[in-house]
Amino acid sequence: DTVFANHSPNVFALMRLFAPLIDGVTIPRVRRCGVYVRNSLRWAVSNSSFMYGTNDLSIAAYGYGILNEGSAAGTVDSCFFTMLRHGYTNGAGFREPGGTGVDGYGRPTGTKIVNCMADSCTSAPYDSHTQGLRESFISCTAINSPIAYGLRGIEHRIEDAQAQDCEVVFSIFTEGVGGVFGVKPEHPQCR
Repeated sequence: DTVFANHSPNVFALMRLFAPLIDGVTIPRVRRCGVYVRNSLRWAVSNSSFMYGTNDLSIAAYGYGILNEGSAAGTVDSCFFTMLRHGYTNGAGFREPGGTGVDGYGRPTGTKIVNCMADSCTSAPYDSHTQGLRESFISCTAINSPIAYGLRGIEHRIEDAQAQDCEVVFSIFTEGVGGVFGVKPEHPQCR
């Protein structure tokens, strides 16, 4: 196990890689992201902890444990997230006008978040944006957060989920006005 102090915006940046693995790290203070994954394939983060994220959008300090931009077939397994905005979230890569690089295309696809636990996040610990495709949240637990699972995008799945002391178990968002559907813990389908 390794502990990293975070004095830069991202502790780890995995960019344009095949099968990178981060295993057994602890990041006690997250500024922007603990792990930033961009345009990588078959990436994995496991047995790691992400704590105390700065959530100040005015200085681009998002407090994300893991941010996936345009990467595919990733796995987040047995991670712990606390006091962050999101434990896991995604977005699309971007290309600057006139850019010549091959990265910055694509959407986060096929990521599996498995056996993770999140406590006291300021938003949904398990989150996806509209660019996300076929992401699965399997056997994950959210504790003491406003929303346990915040889903935007296409064909996402929540399986064997737990939410304790959360105001909303899951919300399905659209980018349109009034486009939120949320299920509270007392809903008959929640058990």
